[in-house]
Amino acid sequence: METVVDAMFERDQRRFLVADEVGLGKTKIARSLVAETVKRLWDKPDVGRIDIVYICSNQQIARQNVEDLMVFPGSARNLVDRITMLPAALNDLGAVNVLAFTPSTSLTFGHAGGKAGERAMLYRILSDRAGVPSITKRARAWDLFSLGTKNFAGSEKHLRAKPIPEALVRSFVAQLRSAGLLERLDHATDGRRIPDDSRYRPLISAMRRELAKCCIGFLTPDLIILDEFQKFTDVLDAKGEDGELANLLLQGSNARVLLLSATPYKMLTNSSDEESHFEGFERTVRFLLGPDRQEELTTLTRGLEEIRTGLLQRRSTARLGAASREVESLLRSVMVRTERLAATQDRGGMLNTQSARVNCEVTKADVEAFIDVDGVASTLRGVPSMVEYWKSAPYLFNFMDDYNVKSVIRQRLRNGDQSLATALRGRQPLTLAALEGYKKIDPLNGRLRWLLDDLASDNAFDLLWIPPAMPQTTLGKKFHQARSSGMTKRLLFSGWTVVPKAVAAMTSFEFERRHHRPDVKYREARKKFSGRLVADTPTTLALHLPSRFLARLGDPIAIASDLGLSLPVDRLVAERHVSAMIAEAIAPLLERADHGGPARTIWYAAVMLHLDQDLKQLTSSDFTQGAKIDSRELSRLLDELRRRRNDPASWGRPPDDLVDVLTKLALAGPGVSVLRGLERLVARHEWQIEHTQVLRQAAGVAWSFRALFNSPEADSLISRGGASQQDYWHDVVDHCLDGGLNAVVDEWFDLLPDQERIRRQSAGGGLKSLSAVAGHASRVLRLSDGLAYADRFNGKPAQKLPRDAIRTHFAMRYGQARGDTADGENPTDVRNAFNSPFRPFVLVSTSVGQEGLDFHYYAHAIVHWNLPNNPVDLEQREGRVHRYKNHAVRKNVADWVLSDPTFDPTNDPWTSAFSHVGESDGGLSPWWIFPGRSTIQRLVPMLPMSREQGRLDRLVEATSLYRMTMGQPRQSEILEVLAQLDPNDQAKMREAMSMDLSPRVPDHHVTGSATTSPRAEAAGN
Repeated sequence: METVVDAMFERDQRRFLVADEVGLGKTKIARSLVAETVKRLWDKPDVGRIDIVYICSNQQIARQNVEDLMVFPGSARNLVDRITMLPAALNDLGAVNVLAFTPSTSLTFGHAGGKAGERAMLYRILSDRAGVPSITKRARAWDLFSLGTKNFAGSEKHLRAKPIPEALVRSFVAQLRSAGLLERLDHATDGRRIPDDSRYRPLISAMRRELAKCCIGFLTPDLIILDEFQKFTDVLDAKGEDGELANLLLQGSNARVLLLSATPYKMLTNSSDEESHFEGFERTVRFLLGPDRQEELTTLTRGLEEIRTGLLQRRSTARLGAASREVESLLRSVMVRTERLAATQDRGGMLNTQSARVNCEVTKADVEAFIDVDGVASTLRGVPSMVEYWKSAPYLFNFMDDYNVKSVIRQRLRNGDQSLATALRGRQPLTLAALEGYKKIDPLNGRLRWLLDDLASDNAFDLLWIPPAMPQTTLGKKFHQARSSGMTKRLLFSGWTVVPKAVAAMTSFEFERRHHRPDVKYREARKKFSGRLVADTPTTLALHLPSRFLARLGDPIAIASDLGLSLPVDRLVAERHVSAMIAEAIAPLLERADHGGPARTIWYAAVMLHLDQDLKQLTSSDFTQGAKIDSRELSRLLDELRRRRNDPASWGRPPDDLVDVLTKLALAGPGVSVLRGLERLVARHEWQIEHTQVLRQAAGVAWSFRALFNSPEADSLISRGGASQQDYWHDVVDHCLDGGLNAVVDEWFDLLPDQERIRRQSAGGGLKSLSAVAGHASRVLRLSDGLAYADRFNGKPAQKLPRDAIRTHFAMRYGQARGDTADGENPTDVRNAFNSPFRPFVLVSTSVGQEGLDFHYYAHAIVHWNLPNNPVDLEQREGRVHRYKNHAVRKNVADWVLSDPTFDPTNDPWTSAFSHVGESDGGLSPWWIFPGRSTIQRLVPMLPMSREQGRLDRLVEATSLYRMTMGQPRQSEILEVLAQLDPNDQAKMREAMSMDLSPRVPDHHVTGSATTSPRAEAAGN
């Protein structure tokens, strides 16, 4: 960060690139630069407001990252999602504003009419008294701007109440008049011509472009952040009509421009690529140098040519080194790049490549399946070879959607092709009978067979959550085994769109098959089972009550401190310690109890309300969060408990296991664990929140666990592992203690503020932040099953193929329901769930999830189902899990501190753990790199004699060599020369040609703190 601040403020290099390797927190650097910008501009009398403009490729990434850029509570952000909607938000701008746009919605217009809201904004501005109301009053004007869409009227009504600055209205009208668009609008709406949308749209597009220009003029960006800008390089070129907008934004203002990208230009290209590495590199450096330093491009080009010639002609390494240092010096003035490899002694950066090759078995049935697939394909015209498809997914024709071959099949079946219908059924069809009867279905695919076996070896199918990295009490057998084996979630990437659907469906079915209820059909499994944790029973309520009394009594960290023990505390020791205190606390209640008759379960909940009087303030809606199906019954139970909470004589005979159950709930019950975790969070962030508000948030999250425990698979899994002849809710309590749910929740809640982009805030933002964390957690726990549809082939032609819905939950696909976009089926909820300790345990994606997104919180295994074509894509994929506080790092940090008897976890175990190991390697360790038994796993499942064997070797070699070709045209020529060198000569060349662009602390240390300015400090408070 000091390097960036020094360049941009001390040396006035107003354009700078942070090209850190994927996953190294470039957005966090951007946040620090925002803070520095605010600090330096805040007290300047000529600065009216501070505007930060964040531009990235899609709204999904914008939503994820924009919260990271908020440096002060109350700063305005996300006011609009496209620049043409800015007029209605200008009056709402504050002292510091963060506005996020995408080039496709704010800088590129083409000839489209835009969204209804944008057209309504044009109509609203022109209808202003300072606009041209004489034109907009015309009936044809409404037709022109609405383009016949129904939601235009609603948008126009909403904007009618929004004040628009008169200066903007006048400026916009003047621009339209100057561009001749006002005259065109007048002609188009004068009623003399037949309405024609094909003429309206280009006119509207032109007006949208002029409005964008006008808005840029009213926006005064002080810092512009271009995130992953390689996806919209036209912004740098500023060519054409739309390029003029980018030019106005980037050149017209005096803003500093921070570029963020791990791949600012294509790192490696070949002759078939549309744009070469050299072209992208030159364009990027030209933009960074700016108009005042263009002559230095000659120096750069000369140095790069010297390197190329020296390598191809095998000149001395000394001469190569001199040229490299000259180029390095120039590049260091405009960019910085940090890589993980330098942070570990083996230069592996925690990446485990030793076990990358996973040999997959191919069975006779697999080969027969290929013969069937190939037989079908051979009867179809224009269909490519099916070998790669067969290697990637089972039951291909069942799961394929938008493939040409599937379209041909559907058409032929509609035409009554009986021979094709017979062939499609194959020797081992995916039948409804197999699904309905939960039959064991042959994977018919070597890679899928390996995945299922791999998951089974980790006990993944027998767990409801990932074991805690830092257990606070000793775990039960299966959770202990899973933690010892290094269990982590799997993030799987494939180049084929059929793979996410097929793998998610078949893996989830296997999970259900292992835990289905006897005599229940697949399609009826959800309908005929509502769960045994019924809302109106005291036992269910006790399980989910957030009792502060029990939370403090059963805190394993406090127990360890009291007894002078290290974590994890032996479970039996903890139980004895807590049960003694609980027995003492409830002794007066037992003396007043009626010990005749049968034992009453009301005691479990009534004792908690008696010992924790604040619980009486909770209502049924605090638990159910508006779910009416539970509220009525739960409300009656809560009313009864409130009336009788201080009258133990009316509770009946106490259960014999009362102390034992309360002890287990105090240690790891869902309600108690959630409350304890939220209270740790409140204390860490210094949120000033009333305890009753924390209770309400805890109640909602705790009740959401009921959705997890009430699934038929959870019921079966927990019951089988529980004690015989014991009620299910007792089994749930034992399962929570076995799985260290208290530590699981603490670890998860430690990560949620980062996922929600929440930072330390003042008192005003505490409740909002806590609500965001609680809402996030509840949505994850209540996540609905996905559905993957498989076409069924019954051997008969059909106009429409019958389809079977297969539930996805244990494994899910990311962003695929609407094709190759990041706006697919519920992508945010699926990503949040994968980034939790709960399901799904496997996430399958195509390239849509490959860049710019976080998947690292509970996954450090990347499965390259299909190898990418480019080594950069290999690194991008692995960068999804090799990120800040990733799962492997946390497990290694936990192992380290748990083995150190001097470690004091305090009330904030994870903050204490990272603080205890200390920072090194320029801040990379321990946050990004912390070697230990857990690694970032590169897994490449390969079939015997597959060409993936050689492809992986070539990819790995290219990954190690392509950096040496930076800035060079025709990289393949250089790579060929390097590949032919023996290892010693390669090493010498690498040493001579390597350019060190890593950050260096400047002589005058610059800090990015934004609290030194008196005005800024006042705003922060």
